[in-house]
This record gives sequence, C-alpha cells and structure tokens, in this order.
Amino acid sequence: MTSSHKKKIKPNPNKKSNTSLNSSKTIIPRQKNLIPALLIFIFSFCLYANTIQNKYAFDDDVICLKNQFVQNKLANVNEIFTKGFTYGFNGLNTDSYRPLTLLSTAFEVYLYGNKPNNHHFVNVLLFSLSCLILFLVLRKMFSKYNILLPLIITLLYSAHPIHTEVVANIKSRDEILCFLFFIISLNFFMIFIKKKKMPFLVISSLFYFFSLLSKENAIPFLFIFPLIAYYFTDTTLKKIVLFSIPFFVTFLIYFIIRNEVIDTLIFTTQIDMVNNSLMAAENYSNRLATAFSMLGKYVILLIFPLTLVCDYSYNTIPITSWADPKAFVSFIIYAGAFIFALITLKKKNYFSFAILFFLITFSTVSNIFKIIGSSMAERFMFIPSLGFVIILALLLVKIFKIDIKGNNKKGLIPMFFILGIILSLYSFRTIDRNKDWKDNEHLFWKDVKTNPASFRLHYAVGSAARVKGEAAIDTTNRNKYFKEAISHYYQSLAIIPKQAETWYNMGVCYYAFNDIEKAMQAYKQCIQYDPNYKSAYNNIGVIYFKKYNYDSASYYFNKTIQLDPRNADAISNVGAILHTNGKYDEALQYYEKSLEIMPNNKNIYTNMIKIYERKNDKNKIEYYKNKLKELN
Repeated sequence: MTSSHKKKIKPNPNKKSNTSLNSSKTIIPRQKNLIPALLIFIFSFCLYANTIQNKYAFDDDVICLKNQFVQNKLANVNEIFTKGFTYGFNGLNTDSYRPLTLLSTAFEVYLYGNKPNNHHFVNVLLFSLSCLILFLVLRKMFSKYNILLPLIITLLYSAHPIHTEVVANIKSRDEILCFLFFIISLNFFMIFIKKKKMPFLVISSLFYFFSLLSKENAIPFLFIFPLIAYYFTDTTLKKIVLFSIPFFVTFLIYFIIRNEVIDTLIFTTQIDMVNNSLMAAENYSNRLATAFSMLGKYVILLIFPLTLVCDYSYNTIPITSWADPKAFVSFIIYAGAFIFALITLKKKNYFSFAILFFLITFSTVSNIFKIIGSSMAERFMFIPSLGFVIILALLLVKIFKIDIKGNNKKGLIPMFFILGIILSLYSFRTIDRNKDWKDNEHLFWKDVKTNPASFRLHYAVGSAARVKGEAAIDTTNRNKYFKEAISHYYQSLAIIPKQAETWYNMGVCYYAFNDIEKAMQAYKQCIQYDPNYKSAYNNIGVIYFKKYNYDSASYYFNKTIQLDPRNADAISNVGAILHTNGKYDEALQYYEKSLEIMPNNKNIYTNMIKIYERKNDKNKIEYYKNKLKELN
C-alpha cells in the first residue's frame, strides 16, 4: 500500500549513527557475520581434510625430520630465534629468518613427536582460520555492500587449487602463518581507523611483526596498509601516512633483529640454473623476457589451475626472447593492468585496488626486480591470488549486474549457477590434488608426468626409486626400482648433463645391479664434474679393492682422506688394504683411527679380532668380542 503523502522525518543532530568506514550505511551486526564465517571455516577445512592423512613430502625435512632445532623439541628455542631459518637443517646462517614457523613445528614435535598427520592437521586448521578472518576483514573493507561480495571473494580464495602446495606441504607453514598474522593485523588496523583508539594500532603492528617473523614475504605488506586505508576509508592522505608509521617502525625493528641474527642481509646463496632457470640466460634481455613468460604462466594457472606441479625448475620454462609471443603478451597484460590501476587510482576503483594488491604482494618473488632462489612456484601465489579472486568476484557481480548495495535479487540465480560451477571445479581439483601430496612417491611420480621438462623432478623420482630399491628385500623388486632410477637419472642428465650428484647416484645404482664397469664410469664422470666429490673416490677405491688392484684402491682411498681427513670409511678401507697385505700393526692403527670417528662400525671390530687372532692376543680378542656384543 502506497500513499502520496509521505511523512518527513527530521534527523536528530545529537544522535550518533553507527556508520561504516567510508559510507553512511549501517554496519551489519556481528552475529550476522558469525554463521557465514563459521560456514567458510568448515568449507575450508573440508577442502583440505584429506591432507591430514598425508605423510612427509617434498621439502618437509627443512622444518621437520632433519631440522635439529625442531627435533630437539623446545630445547633449542633460543637457537630458533638467534639463527637463520635453515641453520638447524643445513648449518647455513644466511638468507631467511622465520623463527615463528620453526617454533610452531617444534612445539608440535614436543607435544606429539614426529607424526606428520598432526602437522598437516595444524596446517589445515590455520588455513581455515585464515579464511574465516579474511571474510571478516573483507566485510569491513566492503562495508557499504551487503554480505554477498565478501562471501564470494572468500569462497573463491578458499577453494582455489593453486593453494594446495601451501596447505598440503608442511614446510609451507611459513606462508600460512605469514598470511594469517597479516590478516589479523589488517583486522585490527580497520578497527583502529573506525574507532581511532591507539591500542588497536599497536596490536595491529604487533601482528604485522609476527607476520614478518613467519616469512619475509610480509615485507611488501608495508604498502598494503596505506593502500587499504586509501581505497576503503575516507581517511585523508596525511593521516594515512601517519597511521603507516608504526608499521615502518615495526619493519625497522625486524630488520635490525634480522641483521643481528643472520650473516647476510640479502639472499646471497649461490643461485644456479637448476633452481632458477633464469640463470641460464645469456643476457639481461632474455632473462627479463623469460621472467615475463613465467609471469604469464601464473596468470594461466590462476584462470585454469589444471597442470599443477611441485617444481618449476630448469627446464620447465625454457630461456626465451622478446620474439616469443608468450613473453610479449604477458608483458602487455601486466603493463596494461598496472597502467589501468594508476589511471583509476584517484577514482578508488576496486579493480585497480585488486591489481595493485596483486602486484605489490607478488613483487618480491616475481624475479623481475631481483633474482631469487626459485624460477617460479605455486606457493608464491598464496597471498597475491587474493587480488585475482577479488577481480573474479567483481567481474561476476558486474557481468550479472548484481545489486550488492541493496536487496534486489535480479541476476542472482544465473550468477550463483556460474559461481557454483567455478567453486565445484575448484573444489574437485583441490581435493584431487591433495592426494598427490601423500608422500614423495605419489608426488614425484605424478608430477614428473605433468612436467617432464624438469631436471629436478626426474632426479627426485630417480632418487626415490633408488631408495626403494635399497630397501627392497627380493631381487626382482630391487632390480625393478634400480632400473627405474637409472632411467630417470638418464632423463635428468639429458636436461643437464654436468651434474656430479646425478652421476654419483647412477654409479650407486649400477653397483647395486652388479654392473661394475658402468658403475666405475659413472663415478669417474662424477669426479670429472666435481673433482672434490669424496664419496665417488671412495667408491672407486672399493671397486678396485674387489678387483684385487690394491695400488689403485689405495690411491683413491687416500685421495678421499685428503679431501676429508675424518672420513671413517676411507680410513678403515686403507686399513683393510694393509690388513690384506699382512701389515697388521699399520692396519690396526687405521682401524683404531676410524673407530675414533665411527665407534659403532661392526666390520672394523670383526677385522681387528681377526688380526689379534693371528697375533694370538687373547686379551685383545676378548676385549673386542665384548665390544662387538655390546653393539649387537
């Protein structure tokens, strides 16, 4: 029922209204956010629930089984905060500082021991929590709209398959924590802007500090805080600058701490073309063209996340030039997006915000401004992909002309239909991809088929097959795995021939096969590419020893000792030659020296017992027999 006579309501100037950040629209009560937020949490958790049963895979050893700080549980908390990220793994105190990531896994080992399912559960839990908080932050950002836009963005972000590497890989806990603390920081930042109470800004800065302590990818977030304040609030530029100061101070504190802890301020580790194929470029022009070709690959993966792999190292994306359409088109896309963002910056266009968010958060790992340790990786899209899904959500709203400021339901059904298809495809691909991360066997064997151009994937499959061959009991399985290992080692060498480690492992496989001549050739090829590869010298010595060529064997064993004076195997092997030649006293000296380094070597005790039997030294015989019993 309508009337032409409308009653005018005069506003009360003394009454305070509860307004949003940049609109006079009333904020929706918190309880109306709670149910969709919980549904998002459940949706996100269900997407990755099948990773909880997974084992260790890929580079999980960095923060798990082979990290002494983590394995010592909470006994090395001080070292975790005073050493570099990989120090407990490889002894290198350089490049990265991520103590909160290590602390989280060390705490889990303290509570549950080495159980990968617990680590995976925490990853899924943290990711689901991140998506929940993301939704709440988006509600604050898009406060002049109804719940639909933040909900679409969060669902798309949660389901996108490109995130599987991060959530399914324990080592990528650093990415999740970095994002989680950033989102929490952003939430308190938005509350501060609304309420203008300093404690919220302090808390926001603190969580930004936690984000930095989780991974260096948090550094460009410095520019996201003022960007969001500009686009989503009515805050003046002067105040935006003032509000940003605490974050720059926080970064400065982090920078000083990091400088004191690690040996280098920037990434200085030798970068080779195996990890970053850009190093194979002959000139800067080709390097830049190839980098943009990689950037184009990211766009394709964001739109069509079908061919996901754990490794994009050499020679996944070959070195190219600007004559390659892939490089040129990619440059046009990125340059055009950046220009559009700048042109529409003053209008506070949300498409431009999403573009700038993507470019800023992606800048440090793009290989455009600085070469990093990897060519490309899906984990690098974990945070920038938020910019992509914002664009995708805005496009859906725009194409179907959805009224996201009111309650007009026009266009909702066709949009929900398309959104449902996208989310279904995303979800199916995510859940299916999670299965590949079950363990190294599943991951490497699957991904090498998807990306046969990767040297490192062929090498990884070869090494995994070799390990299975060494563990196999029956001859048939042993031979099958060693043959598969050799096949993939050859394929990796077809991509990069001059790889000492690959040739060495090839020699190990041939030796296990009892193909001594090919083993010898492989070990010598290894030495050709790395003259200091001590294990290859020792293994060649073993082959000569078994051929009764003791002079040549002695040469290679002594060469090993020259390279590594504490190589217990080589020292005991020299003792074995002296023992065979009847030089018992000299042999005993080498055996004893080897035992000082490796006291649990049963073979040495057995050999020493044989010598003392020849010497008829009953006391020594009894002594070393007792030692042998202790080991058994």
